[in-house]
Amino acid sequence: SAYFSHDIHNRRAQGVLNRTLTAAKGLSTLARRDLATAIKSNSGDAIVSFVNKYRLQLANLLTSTQMAALLEGAVEVASKVPPFGTIPVEGLPITEQERILSTSPAPFSLPPPPLEEQLHFPTIDEAVKSLSARNVLTRSQYDALDAAARTKAFTVAGVDAEETLTKIRDALAANVESGADYEAFKQEVLAAVDSGTFLSDAHQETVFRTNVQSAFSDGQASVLAHPLVRSSFPYSTYDAIHDDRVREDHLALEKHGIGGTNVYRTDDPVFQMFRPPWDYNDRCSWTPITVKQAAASGISEAAE
Repeated sequence: SAYFSHDIHNRRAQGVLNRTLTAAKGLSTLARRDLATAIKSNSGDAIVSFVNKYRLQLANLLTSTQMAALLEGAVEVASKVPPFGTIPVEGLPITEQERILSTSPAPFSLPPPPLEEQLHFPTIDEAVKSLSARNVLTRSQYDALDAAARTKAFTVAGVDAEETLTKIRDALAANVESGADYEAFKQEVLAAVDSGTFLSDAHQETVFRTNVQSAFSDGQASVLAHPLVRSSFPYSTYDAIHDDRVREDHLALEKHGIGGTNVYRTDDPVFQMFRPPWDYNDRCSWTPITVKQAAASGISEAAE
């Protein structure tokens, strides 16, 4: 993208792009040479080594460029901010004072701190969006979907009325937004639907816990998908609950990560498929971690 980015009106910004292009050209020259060598060796390990080496170098180059561009942008914005105080007009004719004061920018001041109700928590915001956007389906329709499509659908076993399913979904979303609380959800949803909607209290609690945890998981994933966040947390851990209720296949996922650990690359398709919760009443959790944290957990590629 840098090849098609130019800012001839800002020499400092253009300088960032020029330095990036110079570094990219040098990197490309070395990469072509090393790729040719790796291909001639006819070794899969040599190809993998090549990819890992230049993937990291390219990531460093892009990160540095992004940071430099951000700082240059901050400098440009700061240069346009009016200075503190007003323009001195003492000693000038009254008409000149009025003209200057009517055309000069207002003194710069910091905005007041946000009120508590203005605070936003991205993971919760994204969780509400994820839950609210799910398509309501009957259980038979839901079961006919593949795993990817199910993440965008909502159903409740034993409930076939679309209106009722929509009310339950919306009650869940509202509960997540106000602060996930099962007892509050129980009262709200029973006020919105018939008392016999759920098969049992355990059924209702399963619906609540599975969907709320799924929404929070999707919310966290959405936050991590942001470019400035994603690059900081390339790994994630899978953590099961170690008690007598844990299911064997859930416990096993703590040993199917990199090198038999519970650490996965966050973009690993296997991890994405089994990112908790991936089953009803799934109590497992996942935690995004940095390269340094992955290295401390014994992941050799992170240490390198």
